[in-house]
Amino acid sequence: MRVVRFLMVGILLGLGGCSKPPQAYSRSSPEAVIDSAVLMVQNGEAERLTELVYAENVQMRSLLNQIGLALDAMEELSSVVAEKFPEELAELRAQIEADGGQSLIEAMLGRDRNRRDGRDDGAQFRAMAKRIFADPFGWLNQHRDKLDVIYIADDTYGVMYDNKPLLQPWGLLIQQQQDGWYLMLPTNLPGARQVLPDSDDEFMLWGSLFKSLENGVRDMTSDVRRGRTTSMNQLGQSAIEKFAIPAAMVMYAWGQHKEAIEREARQNQTLEPDG
Repeated sequence: MRVVRFLMVGILLGLGGCSKPPQAYSRSSPEAVIDSAVLMVQNGEAERLTELVYAENVQMRSLLNQIGLALDAMEELSSVVAEKFPEELAELRAQIEADGGQSLIEAMLGRDRNRRDGRDDGAQFRAMAKRIFADPFGWLNQHRDKLDVIYIADDTYGVMYDNKPLLQPWGLLIQQQQDGWYLMLPTNLPGARQVLPDSDDEFMLWGSLFKSLENGVRDMTSDVRRGRTTSMNQLGQSAIEKFAIPAAMVMYAWGQHKEAIEREARQNQTLEPDG
């Protein structure tokens, strides 16, 4: 029995010695936030990108953690795509490189320049999905030299890309909080306050949306690994199949929720006594 105990202790000590503390990423300055984002991608820790985003409450931090899991799934998918479709990925990266990553950023923002060619929404979505899911973080690593910050106030800097504000025309901000500098959610975008969650129900709905995204991306990864998806064009089609129905259900629930809030507000306004 003593021998068994010694062996168990040795195994436990060995396991303890093998574990490493999480990599520390700096938020000591606006520039450090950008550098840390690049390092996270280089280290295969895209899941932790949301640590660089400020959360004003526990619910928002929980939602950001779920978004981080979705980013982790996207990172895994991009790795499998690189293994299975190296030539197609190289061609796509060359296209992104040719315009400095602008096409990928526009795709992420839903401002695909190819809309002008008259393609239907399905084709546009497939092209956007192929760009985003095949290499979601490559542009950040490859174009660090084009990312910079510009002074706005002592506690606020704007993020610049190729000497222009990122997320034009409103911009993406980095602000100083008590424990360091953080990327701020773009609440200054028109309509952002109407979309960002503000109650437990709304946080739950948004969490469901990103959980659906995570699950869908992991299914896409499995399909690529097993040969069910045989090209990057099929990857774009797969994204529609995986996300269309779950996203529509969540958006429908969100619309119903907002309508109920507006209806209650109108009723309360009607019941208020005059003067």
